[in-house]
Amino acid sequence: MTLPFPLLILAWWILASIPPNPEQEFDRLFGHASRSAAAEIRTINPTFMDGYLISFRISEAEYSRITAGTFSREPLGGLSFFGRARRPSSWPESLETTVEFDRRDFGEDYLLVYYDKGAQSVYGAFHYWGW
Repeated sequence: MTLPFPLLILAWWILASIPPNPEQEFDRLFGHASRSAAAEIRTINPTFMDGYLISFRISEAEYSRITAGTFSREPLGGLSFFGRARRPSSWPESLETTVEFDRRDFGEDYLLVYYDKGAQSVYGAFHYWGW
């Protein structure tokens, strides 16, 4: 009886570590019509994060267009951009100290987004809140 429990934990950890499909998640979060303006869409599913990270390259004008009316600029408050996860080494260090992000709610879940003007890249953290 003790063998199935560790196997279940191992199976859960493996399944929880698989990142979601980048294109499907982009379509869900930003809209399918906006995908043609984005490049290099990637998702990461960090260990110990209740959610996942998404990044992509997009011009500032297109970013403003796809976030207008659906995202609100809010202070981070007591929330952490990365949850309990670590910042990926390829992501800007400024994400650890930035206190204001664009936010969009999806029911009880939410997406925090940071636009890096210099790199013309979006860094987002989708958090599952309603578990």
